[in-house]
Amino acid sequence: MEGSIEELGKKVAEEVIQHVDRALIRYEAINFVGFSLGGLIVRACLSELGSLSKKLGIFVTFSSPHLGISDSENSFVKLGVWYLIKVDKVKNLKELNFQSVKLEESVLMKLSKSSHISSFKRVVLVSSKDDGFVPLYSTFLARELCQNEAEELCDNLLQRIKRLERV
Repeated sequence: MEGSIEELGKKVAEEVIQHVDRALIRYEAINFVGFSLGGLIVRACLSELGSLSKKLGIFVTFSSPHLGISDSENSFVKLGVWYLIKVDKVKNLKELNFQSVKLEESVLMKLSKSSHISSFKRVVLVSSKDDGFVPLYSTFLARELCQNEAEELCDNLLQRIKRLERV
């Protein structure tokens, strides 16, 4: 997936707006499902939705790295991420690994401080402790498992989510 998280979010927002504008029916609610990076891309698209944000219903994420992936313990994952960042220059992995900027200036910090996630009536986080790629604290927003920089990101998000369910 080419581009930064914010660039991809803008593309998704454009597609959603076009779809809703061309639809023959009226949408009572707009729900999103995001897998892995897709959950962050959905969060990035929210600021671009304008008046459609009033129609947001449910947001479900499957193994989305809401707090990044910098603490992955899997050595194969670390090697793969290193390769994709250094050799293939994948922008969004740099953002998830906090290698492009300091945490305070990162896209994850910006997204964590955005109030747009509060437009959803319900947020459902689906994950597994056996996920070998994304740490559980990052997918589940589990404050008690967070370390160092992830705590602030987690606190920011938890303050903004109206109704959270973990599965």
